Amino acid sequence: VDPQRAGYGQFDTSLSKLIGGALTGVLPLRMSGIHICYPPYFAQLVLPIVKLFMPERMQKRIRFHSGSQEEVVGVLGTKFGLEPETLPTLVGGKLEVDHQGWLKQRQEEGK
Repeated sequence: VDPQRAGYGQFDTSLSKLIGGALTGVLPLRMSGIHICYPPYFAQLVLPIVKLFMPERMQKRIRFHSGSQEEVVGVLGTKFGLEPETLPTLVGGKLEVDHQGWLKQRQEEGK
């Protein structure tokens, strides 16, 4: 999903509840940060409200980044150590993401 082209009609409240539950302890994962780059306008209004229902620790780990690609990539690099080589091209980085190829490889490996 291209966040810059997302619309309010694509926002699913049941999915947001599912993701919120997954982020707050249902899944056995440790997340040090969630970076939402170029959030659509409605997300900038809705997500802060959703964050209120999350534990404080998780609220601090969710970051929004907007501005030009150079600004976003620069902030991700300087403040969070995420270099352009590790960021997908959709965000302004240099990493080509081939989701279908990755899935095919995983299926061939039997994983």
